[in-house]
Amino acid sequence: FDSRHMAVSANIPMLEPASVQETKDMIPYAFELSEELEQMVLVRVTTRICHGRGSVTLGEIPEKRPFTPIGLWDRMVGINWLHGFLLEKLERAREAFEVSPFNHYTGKEDADKLIITGGTGMKYVQEALEEYGADGEVGVLSLGCLWPLPEKLILKHLSKASKVLVVEEVDPFLEEHISAIAGKARLNVEIQGRADLIPPIGELNPEVVFK
Repeated sequence: FDSRHMAVSANIPMLEPASVQETKDMIPYAFELSEELEQMVLVRVTTRICHGRGSVTLGEIPEKRPFTPIGLWDRMVGINWLHGFLLEKLERAREAFEVSPFNHYTGKEDADKLIITGGTGMKYVQEALEEYGADGEVGVLSLGCLWPLPEKLILKHLSKASKVLVVEEVDPFLEEHISAIAGKARLNVEIQGRADLIPPIGELNPEVVFK
């Protein structure tokens, strides 16, 4: 089951790290965002991250702060009158995600061919591009903030491309939502990924992405 769909149905922000170091850095960011929004934040991790290990650079240890219960906001409540509050918080999260340091772009600024990826897909894309000799020529937008998607950031690069490859685990989640963003903006762009080009089952690896 692809847990990204849970964030959409629950109207809560979601993050996904691409490496062990980013996992370590993203957790404090998620806590800070959660406290700012007074809302749950989901951090999605896939098999490669859960089974991975590596050296990380530690930051300063913050002072311990007492936990203060915040009433209804410290739990998920499925009440209709809270729906408006949830959507408002989601838009605040989107604004934060537009400038988040966990979204990265590399390659030519006006790249005609664009790869959009999330989580560990970024590492496979980097390895495949290096092997193919196309590193630096193809635009790569790696998203650590997966819901709500930073639409302005995506459109900035999507509007310059004619072909887009979406690399993700497991369902065509990003592919479908990015296609919707492109359709809403009336962009003439070909978008492919798990739905039609990359095998719809099984884990990603550099060989699959290379092919």
